[in-house]
Amino acid sequence: MVITITELEKLIAVLQEYALTNDKELLKKHQDLILLAKDVDYSSKTQAENDNSDFKDNSHGLGRMIMFLLNYYGESYLSDGILTIYGDDPRAFSSSHTNTYRLDLKDPETHNKFGDYSPTAEDKPYDFDSQFIKQITSYPDGNETDTTATAWDSFQKAYTTPVRTFDFKSAFWKSGHEHSVNYILQIDSKLNLHVFNRVTKEEKIIEFVPVAEHEEFLNKYSKMIDIMWQFGEYAWSNFILD
Repeated sequence: MVITITELEKLIAVLQEYALTNDKELLKKHQDLILLAKDVDYSSKTQAENDNSDFKDNSHGLGRMIMFLLNYYGESYLSDGILTIYGDDPRAFSSSHTNTYRLDLKDPETHNKFGDYSPTAEDKPYDFDSQFIKQITSYPDGNETDTTATAWDSFQKAYTTPVRTFDFKSAFWKSGHEHSVNYILQIDSKLNLHVFNRVTKEEKIIEFVPVAEHEEFLNKYSKMIDIMWQFGEYAWSNFILD
């Protein structure tokens, strides 16, 4: 059982109209869509929820659907973009490395619909892999050299193509539920992109260039933040008719 992005966007539009008009005919007309969203929500669990034998599905609600859309818009904006990380090292070394990557969605098919997917640890459910593009090495004497052809991966401690993994978190993320990745990507409520080392929580200095046609997703992300503040605490029972 799944719900598509198009169906989720329609659901949010209907509930926004209902909030303005209090017209129960709107709810009546779209009960099938509302019930689908609720059933998909209840049946889809995170890795942490799968591991919790005391999990109650009624702890879910409309906010989870909005959060999924938030993540979808944020991930879609970042996908295929070019990310440069200064000091792309797990800790301080005598030399530092500025690495540039293209962000590639790890499992694209899981990003454009919600449901029919309850990840386990074995699935490694993080969001982005990377395609290495360039490396600049900065030495203690202040010199810099393009070392792309003989790149050093300080995470693997070897002369090899640097590989990084990333997980996306929305503006509402504080801490917890991080998957095993190198970096956390977060777009805050002011639409600034932050990159944190998952283990040390150090924020990195970065540059990011999105794909031009993906910039529309950042506008949708911004609007969805406002919707989360409006509807995030609503239970499904507010919209389901007897």
